[in-house]
Amino acid sequence: MGLGSIAQSRRVEETSTEQLSRNRGAVTVRLAKTAYEGTLVTDCVAGKAGTPVRLRQGNDVWGVSLADALAGKKDGSKVIHPSVAGDVIVFEAGYLDRDELVVGRIAGRTHDGIQGHAQVMKVLARASYTSVSKRGITQYACLADPAAAKAVRTHDDVAAMVVEHKLRAFPGGDVSFLLRCRDRQEEFRFDPGEKPDAFVRRLVETNGIVAKGPVELMPLFHMPMGREQSLREGLDPRVETAGKSMGRLSKLYSTGRGAGFMPSIAIICDEDEWAFGGKTGKRVRVAACLDPLEIGSPVNTFKIPSAFMRDAKGALMTPYQSRELWRPDELEAMSADRRTRFTPEPQATRVKPAYLQDGPAPRRSPPPRMPPPGMR
Repeated sequence: MGLGSIAQSRRVEETSTEQLSRNRGAVTVRLAKTAYEGTLVTDCVAGKAGTPVRLRQGNDVWGVSLADALAGKKDGSKVIHPSVAGDVIVFEAGYLDRDELVVGRIAGRTHDGIQGHAQVMKVLARASYTSVSKRGITQYACLADPAAAKAVRTHDDVAAMVVEHKLRAFPGGDVSFLLRCRDRQEEFRFDPGEKPDAFVRRLVETNGIVAKGPVELMPLFHMPMGREQSLREGLDPRVETAGKSMGRLSKLYSTGRGAGFMPSIAIICDEDEWAFGGKTGKRVRVAACLDPLEIGSPVNTFKIPSAFMRDAKGALMTPYQSRELWRPDELEAMSADRRTRFTPEPQATRVKPAYLQDGPAPRRSPPPRMPPPGMR
């Protein structure tokens, strides 16, 4: 390669890296049967949802490459499960280059390694700060549904709303309720092991939330980040933090005084729970992927717009509409299809030393005791 070609290659690489950094914001693509082709799931710099695109990954991109994500890869005990036609890949950034969509790092994806249902959601979300302890990396996602906010007036109104969102298939996780009225703003969460009936009594009788008239209740859904998602923070999982820290993702959701909400794309599914370097045997609902649709100013929890709030001109505000990509029957069909292709990850096995493979080690006599110096 001549010097001119090398210089041109470097300019292309720099341009690709710079453009991806300038166009930060989730690009979500549903894969087609033809490799490196798909359709946009949400509006982005490349066009409106439903636009067909051809993919090309930029240079110097970290993480799982697009080629490995499409073909799958095995490297010892590590398995990269393939994403096939119909699956969704979320990229951190992208830009158009002629007839191709140049994409950045993979933020998350659905693939053959996911067991059970995996829903893709366009949602108002918040990413917490991150901490690292002996247990591992800890980070949480909170998904709000302002379009589901209601004005409740009676005990029955509160009970009906609590049961409705407690039983929702997605987002799932732990549900809490944001209360707002003229003189009160508060979030109520379930106590460990608390039943819905007891929770409603605590809200209505103990806290008297409807004693002075109707109040607004909005559901919030809390869940831990998936294992791969937590690693995107860029924190070393082997180094404990003194407290909560901001990583690559949580910085985007920071208001300066805490974490705030932004329109985001999320992949919600169930994963094996990990702690202290191994699996606990439990399955938990997680945000396997969370990424902002565009970089903006995060909104404080108590200022999330809803149909019960008015703007500066006194007009009622339009709440953010969450949207699920797949219907329940589609989720079931995709889950069944993945089960036919699922390849479990190889389990690490401990190899016995050679002297133990044919029975116990022979008994050895202890070494003779030597007298202390000066007494020989």
